[in-house]
Amino acid sequence: MRWFSTALVVLVAVAMSAATLAQAQEAEWNGTSVDASQAPGDAPTSTVAASGYLLEGPPPADPKWGTQDYITRTLGPADFIRLWSCASNGTPDYNGLHYIMPASGQTAICVGAPIHLPAGAHLEYVRLFYYDDIVGSVPSLSMYSVSFFTKTTVADLTPTPSSSGDRQLDFGPLDYTVPVQNTSHSILATLHRSGTTYQGIYGMTFWMHLQVSPAPATATFDDVPVGSFGFQQIEALAASGITAGCNATHFCPDAPVSRAQMAVFLAKALGLHWNM
Repeated sequence: MRWFSTALVVLVAVAMSAATLAQAQEAEWNGTSVDASQAPGDAPTSTVAASGYLLEGPPPADPKWGTQDYITRTLGPADFIRLWSCASNGTPDYNGLHYIMPASGQTAICVGAPIHLPAGAHLEYVRLFYYDDIVGSVPSLSMYSVSFFTKTTVADLTPTPSSSGDRQLDFGPLDYTVPVQNTSHSILATLHRSGTTYQGIYGMTFWMHLQVSPAPATATFDDVPVGSFGFQQIEALAASGITAGCNATHFCPDAPVSRAQMAVFLAKALGLHWNM
């Protein structure tokens, strides 16, 4: 039964990374409802919505569980703030918090937005909803990490030149693992305006996978030594408070798992609770 109890712990450690299936996230994009949850990375497709806007993106992916499932974080116009590093003064035009763009009379505007990413997550794609009808100009857009006053570029998200108006672009696959501590992340963008033409941001979606914490150098339980099967996952569950073993120094990996114990593992890992 050792393989069963230890395998169950491995399963729980994977499942605890994400408790729900991927769900559709409807985003209003210049009056058009689009599915922001369609996973990137598959064969690209291009479709024209009923409104005539070009939607560039892949078809929906099959939902998965735990560390195999994508989790997302999103930014909207209300998340961006005006930065005073551009030459022109004034305030950004949020158009009723629907999108952000340079105000009338501005030639450029710098904006930024903090984005919270889970520690240890592996960032793979960034999706950009934006508008651009300025010929020969593109908005400057980058993602940065800041640690101990050192700014590092995580990804250059500058779109390709276009004058087609509304667009959706996916950047990736990226290969960035979010540091465990002492690091913040932000988006910086420079948007331009020329007469009646302009560039604007409607929103951004960040796609990532959660990961099981790296195995520690020393073992918590005497009967699950470093390098043994399930060591990494058992240590992750112990560090998360999901399991305390059968006593202070032993995990008892050979002991059978009862249905009640399995329920405790899963409920703690998935954070299940009654609505109060």
